[in-house]
Amino acid sequence: MAVIDETWRRATGAPFGPFEIHDIIGMETPYNLNSQSGDQELREFADILKRDFIDKGHLGRATGKGFYDYE
Repeated sequence: MAVIDETWRRATGAPFGPFEIHDIIGMETPYNLNSQSGDQELREFADILKRDFIDKGHLGRATGKGFYDYE
């Protein structure tokens, strides 16, 4: 994840990578958007977000844990 975020920031000049953005906005928003998608891969990603993050209370920065850990 860190490599992807770093590559994304360098390639696009964006201040945050995709995993960092998910942690900032919380896991529930991308889950809700992707679970309603017509794209099978996005729905599968939504399932991963629910199983591995939301169900465990790892919602991102607000809870101190998401793709990354926060103090």
